[in-house]
Amino acid sequence: MRYYKIAFDQVQSGHADLKTEINSLKTSIEGKISHLVDDIKDLRKENTECKQRILESERKLKKLNLIVYGVQGVETDTTDKLLKVIGDYLHITCNKQQFRDVFRFGRQVEGKVRPILVEVVNYELKTQILNAARLMNEDLGKIKVLFSNDYAKEDYNKRKFLHSQLKEAKTIHPQAKIKKMFYI
Repeated sequence: MRYYKIAFDQVQSGHADLKTEINSLKTSIEGKISHLVDDIKDLRKENTECKQRILESERKLKKLNLIVYGVQGVETDTTDKLLKVIGDYLHITCNKQQFRDVFRFGRQVEGKVRPILVEVVNYELKTQILNAARLMNEDLGKIKVLFSNDYAKEDYNKRKFLHSQLKEAKTIHPQAKIKKMFYI
């Protein structure tokens, strides 16, 4: 019987040692986990700030860009065709020096016209082209050539969502518009 008591005491002392060791490990792990949680919070904050900076940079890069849809032609005469369209449809005289870069983008598919990305030299020319295109579109109904802003992907998705909201709002208020990423 004495043998069982000694064995029982040894098991109890071993159990107590295990409890203290487990508690010390638990404390150590909790400290490391709280440190990791803080690091994750800091990384998320930094990630958000970086995304915001990238979005702002993308907006600045695209500030002078226009996208033109529906201009027929081949790759080699894109700039000339664009100048002709701007002169004929919008009655704006401009030259090649007012464009920094003009190129078609997207996949080349038989029977489809790829849009043109245009980077203008100054913002005034861009607004002049967009306003003339908007007025021409209102006067003629629908023209075959469309001019649009080049938006950052996040802004594009936001505008897409707002346009769906705008359709609902126009049923209630026909004068509703999208202005600076909000509909009024």
